[in-house]
Amino acid sequence: MNLIAQNDSHGKNVLHPVILTVPNQFFSFSMPQRVKGISKLSRETVFISAHLSHLAIQQLKQTSIGMPEPDNGVYWSVSHKPKLVCGVVSTCKAGIDIEELRPQQQSMYAYVASDEEWECINGSRSKRSFFRCWTAKEAVLKAEGTGIPDLLKCHVIEDLGDTGMILDYHDRQWIIEHYYLNNHIAAIVKDKMDIEWHLI
Repeated sequence: MNLIAQNDSHGKNVLHPVILTVPNQFFSFSMPQRVKGISKLSRETVFISAHLSHLAIQQLKQTSIGMPEPDNGVYWSVSHKPKLVCGVVSTCKAGIDIEELRPQQQSMYAYVASDEEWECINGSRSKRSFFRCWTAKEAVLKAEGTGIPDLLKCHVIEDLGDTGMILDYHDRQWIIEHYYLNNHIAAIVKDKMDIEWHLI
């Protein structure tokens, strides 16, 4: 596989999220085959991230509610859409999400964030801001091992512009970095780590 954005720094303070393009032939598969194949691809990104991070991960186990379990102290997270999948590993709690930018009904904005949060995001309720907020919260909830029902318990407290956001959840501040490509937006829990994105 050809890795774009090769990295020479292998420090422990660097995360190596991997984004992989779903091959065109997947779109000729039946829906069950496609779902299974995309899930498998997303897990491949975890092992590539582990290789780039010089971390050993053997098994990708999940809890009873489908949340990733750390393997020998290595945390992992994946996300997948029909066209792109992504994954990351870390020695700290890891969370990553990717979404395709698409129109949303106005009612969905209240489902994702409060009026105060939208004001924090420059008062903007655009398609782009919706998915910046959605992916940021998803990344945090994945890192904490919770789920969508907690979207409104996870609060945007500072908008860093297109580069990311700071959120508050479970009495902790979470720094999120955003990445954009091919009409998609990805978000990762950054905190004090540097990020090296890899596209395959």
